[in-house]
Amino acid sequence: MEQNTVTPHAVLAAAPDDPTFGDLIRFLWSRRVRLVTLFLLTAAVLGTCLLLWRYFIARQVAEGTLSLTFRGMERHEYPSGRKFSVEDLRSPQVLTRARTNAGVADKTDVNSLYVGTEITPVIPSEIQARWRKQDRDGTKREEYFPQDFRIRVNARFLTGNQRVQFLAAVIRAYQDDVRFEHAASLRRFADFSAMSPADLIQNYDTWDLPTLLAERERNLRQQIEALVIESRDFSDPNFRMTFRDVGNDLTTWRDTRLEALTAFIYKGRVVKDRDLMLKRLQQRLEELDVQVKQLSGEAEQSTKLVESLDRSKPLLAGPLTNRDGAPLVDSTALEKLVRSDYVGPVVKRITELHKQAKEAEAEKARTEREIAILGKSDAGMKPPAGLEALVALVTKDLARIVANYNKVLDDYMNATVTSLVALKQGPSETREGPTGKALAMVLIAVSVLLPFVVVFFESSMKR
Repeated sequence: MEQNTVTPHAVLAAAPDDPTFGDLIRFLWSRRVRLVTLFLLTAAVLGTCLLLWRYFIARQVAEGTLSLTFRGMERHEYPSGRKFSVEDLRSPQVLTRARTNAGVADKTDVNSLYVGTEITPVIPSEIQARWRKQDRDGTKREEYFPQDFRIRVNARFLTGNQRVQFLAAVIRAYQDDVRFEHAASLRRFADFSAMSPADLIQNYDTWDLPTLLAERERNLRQQIEALVIESRDFSDPNFRMTFRDVGNDLTTWRDTRLEALTAFIYKGRVVKDRDLMLKRLQQRLEELDVQVKQLSGEAEQSTKLVESLDRSKPLLAGPLTNRDGAPLVDSTALEKLVRSDYVGPVVKRITELHKQAKEAEAEKARTEREIAILGKSDAGMKPPAGLEALVALVTKDLARIVANYNKVLDDYMNATVTSLVALKQGPSETREGPTGKALAMVLIAVSVLLPFVVVFFESSMKR
């Protein structure tokens, strides 16, 4: 019987060749109709599903970026000095007023609105980069107080239009809070004409009238000087009046109206009860004398404290030395640190003390002159004719200035709060989840790859 033998060369010759790239192209080309059909079908199904999810399942969100630039925000404080908190933007008071202004049903729970309102501080990229570097270096992060906040309203029980309206209502409600804080840091003045000239003369000693009016003028002037710097010449939109104009008007009133009334009373020695007034002025003089000595002593002690810092090098380097006597800490750097952290506030305090001492000395001199004048007057006299008409003229003019001040102050607060608490971006309406561009890229990638996977899987199953 004849035996068949197969050589290794014959086996290699009979083995099929490895598939080439051309075989892959011919394979795909032969199934081109199926690939196109699967691509279109996959794109249609996935596109429909993504659109349904995007516009009917994904929540609609109203968002915007709120910018806070009012005075004190750089330290996270309100103009009144109260500390700022992110939760103030969605406090129960703010959400309750916003719910009413936006027309949302009152039965809507404030806690649900709180959960559906997200507040996120906006940290600039350069600050984040420095924080990452500081974290890598193991150093403490620098302090940064954000002034921009992203607000997102995504409450499920609100419609898309209601979310936008509620976001705008939250901003308006918070503006009211900031306006209140701003007003608390400033001062409105009551209308001085509420009391008639006859009542002023009846209720006060005639000798006190110039002092009362001068004190009122001084308080109003301090407020105006602070507002001139803060408002940067803000102009009333209706009458084009600024705080500087009100201050100039007040100066004219002081130099004309008030001086005329003061001269009329002091030169005429018009006083109801001379003995009682002399006792009061004497007591006031003693208090001023004590006040001047106290302010001068405090200023002198603070000045000596600053002068002692000129001899701070040996003091700073001495305790911080090694056994050889070499300083372990640079005394110059330490001295600079002490000066920057301590000397500045002390010098400012010394300046204020000297100013207060000079004002107290001037008040003391005025009181001494009044005592000298009253010593030559009668024990009591009836108010002379013409006093009531002069008081009426002075108070009426002052009431006009106070009314102008209050009007400019109201307009300034309304204008500045609107501009210093405002939406930097938005409000805009969007939907949660990936953006349309991201969804389109996912749709194209899946629609292209899935037909090839299906075709290759079918082919492998057949083999």
